[in-house]
Amino acid sequence: MKNTDISITPALPEAGDSSTIVINMRNRNGRLVPAMDSPPASDVAAEYTHTDGSRSVFTINDREVVVSRGGSDTLLGTLPADFRCAAVTARSILFMTDAGPWHVDYNEAADSFTALGTKPEFPPVVIEAADAGEYHVIAPACRLDRPVERWPGTLSATDSRRITFALYSAYNRAAVKASSAGCFTAPVLVWYRITDASGNTLHRSSPVMLAPAEEYRPPRAVIKLSSGDGGYTHVLAGQVSVRAFSIAMRIAAVPDSSWARKAAAVEVYVSPALAVVDAGADASFDFGDADGSYGTVTATLPLKHTPALATLPVIDRLETACRCIARISDPFTGGVPVMPEAARRLAFMNYDTGAGLASVMRKDPGMYPPLKGAVEAPHSFAARTALVTGDMLVWADITPVRALPQSPLVRAVKSIPAMAWTSVTRVTLRHDDGTEEIVSSIHSGSGNAPLRLSPLTAYPHPAAIRMELGVSYADGTHRHIDIPLSPSPCRRMACHLSDNCAHMDLEPCEEPLAPLSAGHPPRLAGTVLAASPSSPVDIDSTAEITCGRITAVTPAAKSSSAWDFARRHLYVFSVNGIYALSVNASRTLSSAHIIDRRGVGDARKVAVTPDGVYASALDDTLLRITASKTAALMSRCRARHLVYRPGLQELWCLMPDGRWLVLDSDRCVRYHDGSRTVSYATTFALPGQRPRSVGAVTWRVRADDCRLRAAVESDNGSRRPALINALNAAEAVHAPLRARIVTRPVRSVTLRLSGSADESMQLEEIILTLLSWTGH
Repeated sequence: MKNTDISITPALPEAGDSSTIVINMRNRNGRLVPAMDSPPASDVAAEYTHTDGSRSVFTINDREVVVSRGGSDTLLGTLPADFRCAAVTARSILFMTDAGPWHVDYNEAADSFTALGTKPEFPPVVIEAADAGEYHVIAPACRLDRPVERWPGTLSATDSRRITFALYSAYNRAAVKASSAGCFTAPVLVWYRITDASGNTLHRSSPVMLAPAEEYRPPRAVIKLSSGDGGYTHVLAGQVSVRAFSIAMRIAAVPDSSWARKAAAVEVYVSPALAVVDAGADASFDFGDADGSYGTVTATLPLKHTPALATLPVIDRLETACRCIARISDPFTGGVPVMPEAARRLAFMNYDTGAGLASVMRKDPGMYPPLKGAVEAPHSFAARTALVTGDMLVWADITPVRALPQSPLVRAVKSIPAMAWTSVTRVTLRHDDGTEEIVSSIHSGSGNAPLRLSPLTAYPHPAAIRMELGVSYADGTHRHIDIPLSPSPCRRMACHLSDNCAHMDLEPCEEPLAPLSAGHPPRLAGTVLAASPSSPVDIDSTAEITCGRITAVTPAAKSSSAWDFARRHLYVFSVNGIYALSVNASRTLSSAHIIDRRGVGDARKVAVTPDGVYASALDDTLLRITASKTAALMSRCRARHLVYRPGLQELWCLMPDGRWLVLDSDRCVRYHDGSRTVSYATTFALPGQRPRSVGAVTWRVRADDCRLRAAVESDNGSRRPALINALNAAEAVHAPLRARIVTRPVRSVTLRLSGSADESMQLEEIILTLLSWTGH
């Protein structure tokens, strides 16, 4: 019988095949060649790709953010807390920390990055009611249908209706005159938002109530009745007066220069009038003094809506009920006066303050989304994972960051102009589980020390139950007020409105209020938020996906099945499993369903590739997810970090021993250990049912410069290969390496080639020669 030659083509093994191990080599044109690529950087926090194709790489070391480009490193700044994730958009990079987002802007014209840092608490924009005097209209005289025979008496229904209509018409004309002059005649809610140049919200205030008088009362008029035959027969022409106010504003201070420039505009919003006269009801008449010739009667016009009834429904509908009456550019760089300068009066014309209140009161807005309310401006949030895909930015594993209570200046209606002061405001929130959280803020000023507050107190979270304000004055005195808060009907925010909408005085006290912070917002570990990349912290929608912790969010892999016909799908990885999340065109997170119950514990264990999304599960299985299906590629993978390298079309998996397991586009596996050595080892089972003897092994290998060792080992099932023979080759190798051997009959052999070699090395083939006799 002739000897048998068996040809073995060296190649990377498929995932899950443990019979072959290749280190620092890759497939190329049917051969194995050295692969000495540098391992991926594991400390990259974010990458920004410029229009010319170059990249800026951001790294973080001890909270210091460094950007590298073209071999040059620039320190941008220091994060305020531990780094969690980053989101890269066209014009900005947001580094998410435990204290909230840390902003970096990119200036395309200057081709440079500017660190803005964490958004500050903007100085309060103080919106005041500036007295505009009274507007007068004469109500015409009329004859009573039925004389008032006795004093005090009563008016007939016809006379009551006629006088009411005359007074209502005069009041309406006076209110229109005031409105035409840019003034208001009834209480209104006013709030503002600060925007950047793109219109994104940087800050939104809580509403305050402005009114024409310290305590608002329904419109009144004093009329005179003249006597004639049979009693008082005529109503004399009389003056109807309406007190009006205009809106003025100024700021308490100027913020940090970078954020002052970022704040491009302040927009002021005003609600419909909170008090509307009821044109369909008669006035009430209070008969006063009479002298036989004339008698005075005080007429009070009825209100269809009162401030006490209208305020809460408007608060629940701030965005739809209020209208922007002014937009002032560059508010912190000259657009708005800074205290103690005189306030700037807002100029607008013909704003019908009564329009829309009836429709506002009729429409039910429904309960305000609690997750959205907890993270939108003026609040913020911290996230532990982020994804930017197309026109959508997704944040996950959320912890709200509470807005600090506003300065008392925004609600002060009476103050001491030349008195320096310091204030402490504490808000207590009570969560559903009964735990409490306290948020405090400290403010101060060199003048305009607050003494009296407007009727409305509000904090933008429905869980707030109490607001305490203490003010310490430069003369050593202290004042304090403790205000209970309750949620608005639709849980838009928590608020308190004083009785009769009266102003509230700060009461003298002995000790200053101490700042106090306690508790913390509950972590929403299974929640995702959706926003536009152009407005990365303006939240469009929220969804609670799982009760477990979300670790990563990725785009879903492509598929031709009906599963992918929706506009967009995402994969959400959590410790409880992998979910598919559907998203519609308005960035509404519509539905989620679980596709695999194996959890993933770390965002670094997830990587997106062109042929699917890979993840190293908690059970150490390497998974590949496509469409709504998962496939297990390797068990006991134990990868700590997955990185896809598009230039190489390879998935790199960092193993516990520090080596990288590399999966190529054909899902074949090799290892990279960071050394300059190569290694190929394969265990080959000899054909046939009986052991065979090996007569020779030939390695067809080429290299211009190398230090290689080729070895043959035998194994009869003991799992302890025994060395049969080995060859050493040095320098240039351009002929096959052949080892002649005669072994005892064996069932399998292990073939090894290891050492160092230059890039010219190629391992083309191994020829195993089996002897024709089997031995005994």
